[in-house]
Amino acid sequence: MDYWVPDDFGRPGIGKAPGNLFVTNQIRLRKGLPHGFRIGGSATPLYNSSLWGLSLEVSWAFLNGYKKIPDMGFVMAVGTVLGESDLMMIQVHPSFVVSKRFSIAGLFQLTPYFAYNFAFIRAGTHAHAVYRGATNSVEFAFDPISVFRHRLVFGLDATASFVVLGFELGLDVQNTQLNYGLKLGFLF
Repeated sequence: MDYWVPDDFGRPGIGKAPGNLFVTNQIRLRKGLPHGFRIGGSATPLYNSSLWGLSLEVSWAFLNGYKKIPDMGFVMAVGTVLGESDLMMIQVHPSFVVSKRFSIAGLFQLTPYFAYNFAFIRAGTHAHAVYRGATNSVEFAFDPISVFRHRLVFGLDATASFVVLGFELGLDVQNTQLNYGLKLGFLF
């Protein structure tokens, strides 16, 4: 049986059983600025495709560095997917983050964090297909769509010298879908 199955309207189909695990890597760079601001960006190759995810972010920590109060801040990220001229996608992700860093025996630091992330995604395609014998064109792949998601994120970072190891667990509130990430980073 073919993996790609056309739909009832003659449009090319989508994968009916793409699997339940999607693995990718990401390179992310961030630069701290005065007054709790930070800018950054990331690039993510999507394996087995020609697609790349690119994003830019700006964040502001309005509470930062107090001994008895957790750090709190806002993050605004905007991203897109590149590599396919027929796909148009924009992602907007405002987040509210609460974290608290503490030292363990002077050897390393642990930073547990929690975030609420609202995601807005607008995707569409402008490609059309005309099949032999057809008098009109049909929109190729999918109609434009807007997606709104609410996510809760829990994570823990461990920092020793200039090396950061971390684990993150994300929960999509609407469909209870879990995702997770492992982090290896360097401070410089």
